[in-house]
Amino acid sequence: MKWTILWSSFAEKQIAGIHSFYIDEASPKVAKKITQGLIKAPSILLKNPKLGQIEPSLIDLKIEYRYILYKTYKIVYRLNMENRQIRVVDVFNTRQNPKKLKRNK
Repeated sequence: MKWTILWSSFAEKQIAGIHSFYIDEASPKVAKKITQGLIKAPSILLKNPKLGQIEPSLIDLKIEYRYILYKTYKIVYRLNMENRQIRVVDVFNTRQNPKKLKRNK
């Protein structure tokens, strides 16, 4: 059975917010390029889901969270080994205070 990638509604909202930000601050072309890159980036995990590092600021939680980087963004995910699912739970700009990563989702 192959691995699949699922996006949480929170992560989808983060992508939408990033898209809106770049439309306002740069251009629609830049917004499209960055959001497409963010959406495509987790596909690297399909061959090796544990490729990402363990997220140190979420280590105290019961679930193990990992992340990969795309430009200045952390794509935070968790694994469901039983169903072979990679669930993207957050897209976080690394230029923010890392304590914000624990915000309610």
